[in-house]
Amino acid sequence: MTTDADPAVVARLRAAGCVFAEDEARLLAAAAGSPAELDALVERRASGLPLELVVGWAEFRGLRIFVDPGVFVPRRRSEFLVETAVSLARGPDPLIIDLCCGTGALGLAVAVALGGATGGTAGGAELHAADIDPAAVACARRNVEPAGGHVYQGDLFGPLPQALRGRVGILICNAPYVPSQEVAFLPPEARDYEPRGTLDGGPDGLVVLRRVAAEAPGWLAPGGTLLVETSDQQAPAMMRAMTAAGLTARVRGCAEYGATVVTGSAELFVTIPAFSRSTMTVKVSVACRQARLQARHQLSVPAATIAGAVDAMVALHATDPVTVYLSAHARVPAATVEAVDEVLYASRAIVRMLGMRRTVFVVPAPLFPVVQRACTDDVARRLRRQLERDLANGGVGDGDAAGWLRDLGDAALRALAARGSATGAQLSADEPRLRTQLVYVPDKSYGGAANITSRVLGMLAAEGHMIRGHRRGGWSSGQFVWFPAAAWLAAAPGPAADGAGDRGAPADADLDATTARAELARRWLLAFGPAPVSDLQWWAGWTGAQTKAALAALPVCEADLDGRPGVMLAGDEPPDESAAPTPVAALLPALDPTPMGWQARDWYLGPHGPALFDRTGNIGPTVWWQGRIVGGWAQRATGEVVCRLLEDIGSDAAAAVSAEASRLEEWLGPARVTPRFRTPLERSLVA
Repeated sequence: MTTDADPAVVARLRAAGCVFAEDEARLLAAAAGSPAELDALVERRASGLPLELVVGWAEFRGLRIFVDPGVFVPRRRSEFLVETAVSLARGPDPLIIDLCCGTGALGLAVAVALGGATGGTAGGAELHAADIDPAAVACARRNVEPAGGHVYQGDLFGPLPQALRGRVGILICNAPYVPSQEVAFLPPEARDYEPRGTLDGGPDGLVVLRRVAAEAPGWLAPGGTLLVETSDQQAPAMMRAMTAAGLTARVRGCAEYGATVVTGSAELFVTIPAFSRSTMTVKVSVACRQARLQARHQLSVPAATIAGAVDAMVALHATDPVTVYLSAHARVPAATVEAVDEVLYASRAIVRMLGMRRTVFVVPAPLFPVVQRACTDDVARRLRRQLERDLANGGVGDGDAAGWLRDLGDAALRALAARGSATGAQLSADEPRLRTQLVYVPDKSYGGAANITSRVLGMLAAEGHMIRGHRRGGWSSGQFVWFPAAAWLAAAPGPAADGAGDRGAPADADLDATTARAELARRWLLAFGPAPVSDLQWWAGWTGAQTKAALAALPVCEADLDGRPGVMLAGDEPPDESAAPTPVAALLPALDPTPMGWQARDWYLGPHGPALFDRTGNIGPTVWWQGRIVGGWAQRATGEVVCRLLEDIGSDAAAAVSAEASRLEEWLGPARVTPRFRTPLERSLVA
């Protein structure tokens, strides 16, 4: 059949009141397999049946969406809701929920846009959709499941997996919002051919949407957003409903689409009023802690994305650049060096920074200001004081070392801003004072004169003014190009630094340290708890008072860790005493955050510390089985990945470890990795 517009068909459609008769004639001709079938399709359309139901599909944001009888047809105006959701998403692969999903078109369109995929696939985005109507669910499954999404039948949040709570980045609900008394005035195509339940929103049109707003905060991740479509007249009432639920509400309109969208965002940084400590004590066995470690550290259930894996761990150690790549690969098997580079340097969903205990980490971009306020500001103050003291002792600054250093810092940042990005050598050429030399230990061979370049630049970075951006050299290189923090973070998801004069301003300067420490403690407890309070204090590098204040701002309960006191978030699913770790083998790199996340490690390390740690407390490559360390590994010069088990774990477990070693060896290919901090076992394996 030709797809040209048949004049006779156009005339019949125009007589029936079809405004776009020529376009519809071409679509009907393309859908027909014979003249008789075309005649039948035209007759159905002329009788008033919506075009989408006649041809069986609708075009929505470039996607062909299946449409079944009895299912709400996606409207073009809803494309504005999709565009708004895409603009508000934090990171390329958020978790998306589409409630009252109908055909599933809206959620799918958001997932495809954010996943960077084409052809109707969701890429790396995680999509879940739900509807109460069986016909809608059947239709949505035809559209959503081939793209990698999941569809559930039930009322609003009811059928969704509880594991999604607190993780949702984008929550769409295109629920019915027409007031009951106005349904009769809708166009016949909607009023006569779509179920009333997909149109009627109750007396004021907001009955369903109010329920969604009330429950949404329990499902949204920090910084996540609820988006609903309403009319201009209903928007103020919808904003009040979202505000009452604790969301930050805003109205967005688009004349082109004739659409109004109300958004409600969860606070990016959770501020919880002070709670009295619960008197309940939860008993947690070693087996339960090991099972939680495997699950929450994405070892038994791999993460969907690299950014998700970093978020699950709070931060990845980055003192040794190789750790970032190997830690990501251990939790996202499909991760490649190029994929890690993409989230570090292109999308900038994760950011390298000096953080806890004056250690370099990679953190999720939205967490940058939290770590900055909670930990790095204190580190930066110490770095500045120490450098001022050394400059004064070296006679630099004519008696005003602090003023000299401030002036030097301002000049270095101006030079960086002028270049846009620079190496330390380039900045030293622009600002020769960076080459000032100090002698620290004059009576030792290793204590000769040294430039202050790295100390000044490291201090400015710790203060939040500079970012370690693109690496120089291969993926094991520890040399990076410096970027102004404001420029680098502006391209990252989440809060970005705002320029302020020559120095720029650290990200989210209004966030106070007390709130930030509480938020960081909450995230650590979710990832590493339950644990002794001393573990949190050690991990964060806080004082005892700071740790106590952070926990006082959170709802926590006591935990009995096999006779040792600990703490966990109240309501954090008290572990089942019968739980046992899943039989999972893992090869983790040196400095991986899992073994480095606690100070008290006997419950997963056993007696193996002397073989696996260096003299300064850095752990080497480790072999894990069922949530505990059972050995170590290394890569030889030939490329072979070899393991040594330090205890008998049985032949099946040993075979699983061997398979993991082979998988890692294949992944590394021609690359050779040697930990920066060598341990006794690692050295012996490559000798």
